[in-house]
Amino acid sequence: MSIEKARAARCSEDFSMQTNARPKILGPGEGDARWFLGTLATIKVDGDDSAGRLAIWEALLPKDAGPPLHKHPEDETFYVLDGRMTVWVGDESRHLSPGSLMYVPGGVPHTFIVESETARVLMLSTVAGIERFIRTLSEPARRLQLPPDDVFPSDEEIVAGFAAGRVEICGPRPTPA
Repeated sequence: MSIEKARAARCSEDFSMQTNARPKILGPGEGDARWFLGTLATIKVDGDDSAGRLAIWEALLPKDAGPPLHKHPEDETFYVLDGRMTVWVGDESRHLSPGSLMYVPGGVPHTFIVESETARVLMLSTVAGIERFIRTLSEPARRLQLPPDDVFPSDEEIVAGFAAGRVEICGPRPTPA
């Protein structure tokens, strides 16, 4: 068999059928936009798309946004597109700006706080899972902007959402400088 025929045969195999993953192409602003705990989270790829391998979402975060120190089973990666934030991973803290990246292995305590007026961050969960947590504690965004102040789940819903998402609180939320 010629090299060209061998390549064509390999390329025609349907690998997505073997993994249940499916290709996806989105333009700017496309995805499942959610108002999530005072932020705008636009889920681009979820566990159903990737056969559970990863989830990707873009977050628009307001000044002083940040969760309590927490951990979860999934690895999480942050890539800063715009804005400034301080992150804490284990015992280390760093200031991040556009082009900066933070990778947190599953089970490692981490948090952040946004220092600029807003920050845009591309976030990845490997394996997928964090997007289910986002959907549990959010509602569909009516506009592609930060939510109004009155769009926030109750304390009981937050506690239940953290438990369902296997997110463990390890310490307080960072305070603004």
